[in-house]
Amino acid sequence: ELKHDDDDDGDDGRPIAMPQRSAERQMMNFRARFDFLQFILQFSALRLNSQQLDDLWHIVIGDTLREDRTISYIYRAEQNYFFKWLKDICPPSTSAVALHKQSAAMAVDDAVNLFHSKLGCMPRKTMTSDSLQCLHQYFELVYELATKQSTSSSPSTANAGASAHPDLSAALDV
Repeated sequence: ELKHDDDDDGDDGRPIAMPQRSAERQMMNFRARFDFLQFILQFSALRLNSQQLDDLWHIVIGDTLREDRTISYIYRAEQNYFFKWLKDICPPSTSAVALHKQSAAMAVDDAVNLFHSKLGCMPRKTMTSDSLQCLHQYFELVYELATKQSTSSSPSTANAGASAHPDLSAALDV
């Protein structure tokens, strides 16, 4: 539903729907910034680190996922796009690396940390389809790492395999 000021008429006498245009412009700018960042990460050797991921999370998500908070449509749309973006930059699974030959936007340890510190802690009642798909993508990565560590490690070297991914080993209590 468009909200507009009935006192503000355009040249043709019809009301101008500025809030919608402003929201569309805001969303286009938001998407352009994240698409540009994804382009840079995909075609360069640059990577996001945990602190940068935390900063992006704080800027876009902040504390808006609390169950007692209601947020506007535009912020919900930005959050949904952010979750799609996070899903797209998730490091590929090791089986897909050979197929894609793409630069990872973040180190695997940073992706595991993002999963455990942010994605896995989201209140389930506030999750959307986009946030669930993002959570699923990172869960698959973490699960594959845990599975490889447990199958490639003999009982005597189980902790050695886990030390390659300290965030994962701490979270899984390996």
